[in-house]
Amino acid sequence: MAEENVFEHFSKMDVSDHVEKKMGLSYLSWAWAWTIIKSYDYDAKREYTKFDELMNGQNTGRKVDYMKTDTGTYVECTLTIKGHSETETLFVMDYKNKAVINPDQAQINKAKQRCFVKAAALFGLGLNLYAGEDLPVASEDKPQQPAKAKTTTRKPAQQKAPAKKPDELEAKRDLIKRYYAGAVEQLGKENADVAFKKAQDTLQADDVYMLNIDGMNNFINLFVQDIKEMKNMIGAK
Repeated sequence: MAEENVFEHFSKMDVSDHVEKKMGLSYLSWAWAWTIIKSYDYDAKREYTKFDELMNGQNTGRKVDYMKTDTGTYVECTLTIKGHSETETLFVMDYKNKAVINPDQAQINKAKQRCFVKAAALFGLGLNLYAGEDLPVASEDKPQQPAKAKTTTRKPAQQKAPAKKPDELEAKRDLIKRYYAGAVEQLGKENADVAFKKAQDTLQADDVYMLNIDGMNNFINLFVQDIKEMKNMIGAK
């Protein structure tokens, strides 16, 4: 199949139902993207560049799938579809989308998945997300309509935001802190931290206190469930 047909195939796909919103940014689900790519080309593969591991300026002799620099840490993904390869790089970022100098493995893993999605965009899959659009670019008679639609939907949301929104957010933050304090009292700090981290990782939220109302509600539900599971495991009353 010709290269331009691969791009045409993916660029026409409507990915809007598989977009995740975090901190005001749109992310295409990597799991969905990989499923779509493999269903199109079973032999498709993704590879992450291996770099020399450096510790205290010394080469350890090991290879790792990230590169640390003075300005941050980045990963590099090469995606091959129908025999053609595209490569993308992405810096490891925190919840504020700032480059991380010394990231942990969870942050590196997230960066790898997002880097893969960026590589997929070079084949046309979800490429419009990086142009600030919510819908595919396949329609030629209304090329700019998606971008306009996004603008008009954002303004009402900002204008109609409840005046007490900050109070609601603060109330949710206090509720999370109370649940955590209760977990420490019942389970001990170490087990409470495990339950908290488990819920945090499930949501892939680097800072749960920066989530919106829905995000905090989801975290609270997960945290309560994880507390109950931890209590059952250790036999706490």
